Formats: sequence, structure tokens, C-alpha cells
Amino acid sequence: MSDNIPNVQLRAWRNEHRLTRAELANRINATPIGIRESLACDEERIRRWEAGGVRWPHSPYRLAITQLTGLQPEDLGFRPNRRGAGQLVEATSIIPMDALRAEADLYGTMELAQQLQASDVGTGTLEALAEAVDLLCRAYPVVSAATLRDRTQKRLPQVNGLLGGRITLAQHRELLVITGWLTALLGCVHYDLGEREEAETARRAAYEMGRQVGHGELMGWAHEMSAWFALVEGRYEGVVTSARMGQAVAGQSSAQVQLTLQEARGLARIGDRREADKALTRGADALAKLPLPGNPDHHFVFDHAKPRLPRRILVSSATISTVIDHYRNLFDRHQWLEGALCWTVVQPLDEEISAEDLLRRLNGGRDPQQRIMEYPTEEAWREDLPVLFAFGGEGTYGFLEFSYGYATPDHILVELSKTSRVWMTTWHTNGGYTILKAADGQIKARMGYFIFAEHRIQEGDPNILADFLPMLDSLDQEDYRGKLSAAFAFIEASTGMRLESDWLDVEEAPVIILDN
Repeated sequence: MSDNIPNVQLRAWRNEHRLTRAELANRINATPIGIRESLACDEERIRRWEAGGVRWPHSPYRLAITQLTGLQPEDLGFRPNRRGAGQLVEATSIIPMDALRAEADLYGTMELAQQLQASDVGTGTLEALAEAVDLLCRAYPVVSAATLRDRTQKRLPQVNGLLGGRITLAQHRELLVITGWLTALLGCVHYDLGEREEAETARRAAYEMGRQVGHGELMGWAHEMSAWFALVEGRYEGVVTSARMGQAVAGQSSAQVQLTLQEARGLARIGDRREADKALTRGADALAKLPLPGNPDHHFVFDHAKPRLPRRILVSSATISTVIDHYRNLFDRHQWLEGALCWTVVQPLDEEISAEDLLRRLNGGRDPQQRIMEYPTEEAWREDLPVLFAFGGEGTYGFLEFSYGYATPDHILVELSKTSRVWMTTWHTNGGYTILKAADGQIKARMGYFIFAEHRIQEGDPNILADFLPMLDSLDQEDYRGKLSAAFAFIEASTGMRLESDWLDVEEAPVIILDN
């Protein structure tokens, strides 16, 4: 699946010279190099270039482009791929901050800036606007909420200004949809910043725009936002109501799948496991009918590759309390762990990946030292390096660093997550209290200082840790042992990997010593 950034510079040059894609292709073929090499550039090739599907055309095309435009390929938005020039390659994956920069570049093109200033819609303006909003939605996972809010608030008046310009009925409808998605994104970042009244206002506006033009998916996501707000605030009946209302209008879409997930979450919270399971089954059926997304990092896209229909949401409050109590007892029995530890759980996506492979990756690509300790829990503190117990489950591995709470470094987690799903919770004598998930070569979600409600720092996709917050909030404010236990319980519910208290009561036991 591709993850391409549009080549806005090339399109801007073409629009400035008032050329269609077919006309540009013909002119490239008519250059001296085009004639000599019998180039066969066509409209589809230009479209792929502008869409970012090809970052670095073949050498003859690059020479022809320079002959035609007088500009180097780099000045027209092309970029050499690291595998070398002259290869026809698809764009490599980008991080969301690149999407934010590309959005700024798109708004900086001569064509779009002029059209927005003139409050008129010219050729390509709506397409450019839709791509710009798409890029902002793709920036959501890691760009700070404040940055994204400010950028979105800046764009909305510019886009709204076009609604009063000289436009057709079809253009008016398309502009409403574009504005609706931008408004929905604004509502999400408002909520992330604790601006709940502004978030609800934006959500209602996005819904109304979708209703005016009969856009079921936009209306569905507006209902999904309402369900999400209710879930975070502990209004579980409201979660179910909003999710079902959204499913009634969303049609066959990403919103439909996400709404069934929210319905299942709400039902699980109120203890209706049977209906929650039915909702998950409907969600899985709906997901199977959707095509693979082109941009899975888009905030309003449900990615097939991410396990976002987890059976863990069916765990009832009573069951979660039981799991938390299991870890309460563990920490009561091994109180030294409350001072410092790092618990990393890895689920390889390839069954051929072994524990030895994972340990090597945890050690930065080198074989770690393996040793037998007579009394591991008493001797580990004498080491100046991370000391681990390694445990294996069914396709899942747990690694407990129990000496000084050395956290697995981010670059190691990122590397591990290219072929595995990774969960980690860690703390040490100076605090930290972090829980995170890594997948697809990225830190997907992280929460720091999770035991202190007023000091929590959350980054990444909030959906990933959505079920962790109610667990924390169900505990007394100063029940710190309970909150540490909740972190372990949440990871167990997510992965099936349990840490047993008896596993730590060992003598003459093997340990792993890392040197990364």
C-alpha cells in the first residue's frame, strides 16, 4: 500500500503555464531528448508524478523535464531515492510531520494562493484543497494537538471563503465535504487539548455539513466522535447510543467499522459481553468488505493492518479488577519492583522469529550476555547494565528488566516494531511511569506519568490507550500500586502475556545482561 506525498511543485508549474496533463506529456515527448529517446510520456505518467507515486523519474525523463522547463528536477519537487537515481520507485513511507510540511507547501503554490485570495474556484483548486485536508489528517498521530489546532483554525476561514464565491452546485457540495472533514479534525484536536465545549461545537458543525450534502461517512465519523467523548468521560450508555446512530448513516466505510468497535467498548463497560461480541463480529464483517486504504495513517481511516478490533475490550470491569488484583498481589510480594522495572512484551508477526532473535534486537543487534545467577533478585542491582528475565508464551514474549528500571530505548522499540507489536511499561526511582505501544516501525502511542491524573502526558493515537484511562480512573487517586498494577493488567489484556509472581521466586536462574 502506498503512502505518497503529492508533488505540489510540479503541479504548480503546470498550472502556472496553463497546461493539461496531456499537453505537458506531449511537450516532454517533443523535447530534443524526448525525440532522441522516443519517450512515451502520457497523461497517466504525469498523474503519477503529481500524486507522488514516482519520486525520481528515469534519467531520460529528467533530462527532458529540464530541457522543457529550464529547471532541475529537484526544483520541481522530485527527490532522488536513497537506492540511487534512475530507478522508477514508489515513494517511501513518510512520517506525519512530512505531511504537515507538504500541506504547507500545497497552500504555498501560486495557483491555490491566488484562488483562495480571489474567493473563486479554478481548475484543480478543489483537488488541491482535498489533498491539503488529507495531509492534515495524516499528520494527526504525532503532530502536537496545539500545532494541528492552530493550522486547522488558520485553514478553515480560507476554505470557507470559497463558499461565497462563484461556484457551481457540485462545487458547493464538494467544498462542504472538505470543510466538514477539516472541522471534524479540529473537533478531535480540541478534545485532545481538553477544550470540550469547542470540540462538541466542531463535531456538531461537521455533522451538519455531512447532513446537508448526504455524506454518510462524514456523519458517521461525527457520531464516532460523540461516542469517543462519551467513552473517555465514562458515559457508557452514551457510547452505545452514539455508535448505533452513526452506524445507521455511515454506510460501508471506515466509520462503520470504528463505530462497531466503539459500540463493543460501551457494551463491554456496562457488562453486556454477548452484545459486545456481536458488535465485534459485525465490525469484522464490515472491515472485510473494505478495500485496503491508500493512507492508513489518516485519522479518519480504519487500517486493516492494525489490530483495532481487539477482543480485550470485552473484558468486563469485574474481570479487569481481578487482573489488577493479580498484579497487586505480585507487587505486594515483590515490593522491590515498585521502585524500578521495565516490562516489554513483544508479539512477533513472523512465527519464525525466536526469543534469541528478539534478545539480539533488544541488545542493538549483538548477542547479549547470558548468565546463571544464584539469587537473581538480590544480585541484579550489582550490575551497571540492564538485567532481564525472559519469559515465553504462545507467540508472545515478555522481558522484565528488574535491576534499575532501564527503559528499552525508543530506537530499539522502533526497530523491534518493524516485525512485531511491542508494548512496554516502565518506571524508576525518579518517576517516569510510562506505558507505550510500538508497531509498524513507529511509537504509536505513549503516556507518561500515568499514575498522576493531573500530570499525564499523552502522545500519538489516543484510541490505542483508550481502554487504559478508565482503568486508571476507576482507582482512588492515591492508589499508586493499583495504577502500576493497571498498567500490567492493560498489557496482559492486550497481548495475553501474564507475569506470574512465582516466576520471580527463583534461584540458580538464567538472566540476560544487555550492553546497549
